[in-house]
Amino acid sequence: MAMAKLAENLKEELTCPVYMDYFSHPVNLGCGHSFCQPCLLRTWREVDKSCPCPECRRAFQIKDLESNHCLGKLSSLARNIRPYLLQLRMERAICERHQEEQKLFCEEDQTLHCVSCFESQEHSRHTVHLIEMAAEDSRDKLQKTLDLLWKEVEMIQNMLTEERQKMETWNEQADAWRESIRAEYKRLYEFLKCEEKWHLQNLSRDESKNIKNLRESETRLSQHLQSLKEIIIDLEQNGQKPDLQLLKVGGGTLKRIKSLLSHRPEATIIQVSMAPITGIWEMMKHFRVNVTLDPESACPYLIVSENMKTVTHRGYQQYIPVAPHQFEDSIILGAQVFTFGMHYWEVNVGESRKWAVGVCKASLSRNASVSLSTGDVFLLTHFQKRNTYSMMTTPFCIEYHSNSPIQKVGIFLGYDQGSISFYDALKNSLIFRFPAFPFSDPLKPIFCPCPPRGEENGIPMTIDP
Repeated sequence: MAMAKLAENLKEELTCPVYMDYFSHPVNLGCGHSFCQPCLLRTWREVDKSCPCPECRRAFQIKDLESNHCLGKLSSLARNIRPYLLQLRMERAICERHQEEQKLFCEEDQTLHCVSCFESQEHSRHTVHLIEMAAEDSRDKLQKTLDLLWKEVEMIQNMLTEERQKMETWNEQADAWRESIRAEYKRLYEFLKCEEKWHLQNLSRDESKNIKNLRESETRLSQHLQSLKEIIIDLEQNGQKPDLQLLKVGGGTLKRIKSLLSHRPEATIIQVSMAPITGIWEMMKHFRVNVTLDPESACPYLIVSENMKTVTHRGYQQYIPVAPHQFEDSIILGAQVFTFGMHYWEVNVGESRKWAVGVCKASLSRNASVSLSTGDVFLLTHFQKRNTYSMMTTPFCIEYHSNSPIQKVGIFLGYDQGSISFYDALKNSLIFRFPAFPFSDPLKPIFCPCPPRGEENGIPMTIDP
């Protein structure tokens, strides 16, 4: 037992207070305490400023470290003789089966055995070692594992230091990004304000030009009307004249009438410049919804595709009875019902000469012609007048004209805001936005395709995916 006590005392004196094992590369501090150099440096790495002694907390610097080679040699020697000193204090392990001392260690079973156990058939093919050799091998494995763990600790400490540095730099980067984002939005806001001002100036010019044209047209029509009234008076007076006088003046009067009627003034066409708005489509795509057609609501003269995306008017060549759930007019509703939120969809109308799209109350009456003045329907109607294309909104009855047709229209519904807007989806421009209207009823998309002119089917109206 004295040798065992000696082994314990020797290990205690040669153990690093930080590492809690034999010294490895020991160094001395000015206070007289000794530590493993790697342990001490790792400890100091965790401290921000001073480098205190782990025992007495006295402050030192790295240059104050002094290597203790003698202590290192003693530690190495003690590490090597420790197994033999401990062997002296081991109690003898006796095999219960054979009553012999257990001197062997089985790697497969991780158990102690005597020689008779090893010679038995049960363990004859197992790998066994003397207990001393097995213990030494186990210590080597533990030491390697311990070294690996210390390396892991060092790596994690380095990662922790890097993460703390990242935290400091990220705050600065986040502030820089924040300022960049604000600057970009400010620049975009200023650009949009300039664009808005430009569009409003164009509208003012269109307004002045249209008012001027309307006033000139008013003057021409008034003059034409006055001429008509004067010639009517002449005709009435000439009709009372004798035959010879009537024949003398009658021919000239008729020529004047013919000339006057052939120079009838044309009505003024209101021209409005479209207003392409930067970024509108990038915004709208966030509210895009998949709208499909409701074939149950379709007028019987309408043909709906299998994917519920296209509707075509087949014409009125033959009478088809109307069911109670169908519209009598050329109308079909969308399958979706909107009661909140913002929604956007597009409709391809192609070269159709007349069509209407929009939004209506889901409860819109189906058993009679739809009234467009009740506030139950919000439509954009497009139709062709000779060489011009006209658009009319319902129920506010705002009409204006264009020299080119709209082939693809976008519809935006802001239910909670009470807003409905129509866009030329190919020119990225606003057509019309209804004034705010408080919605309370469920709403559905509404589509009115154009009937064909001849015997062929009409031009298809397709909802874009």
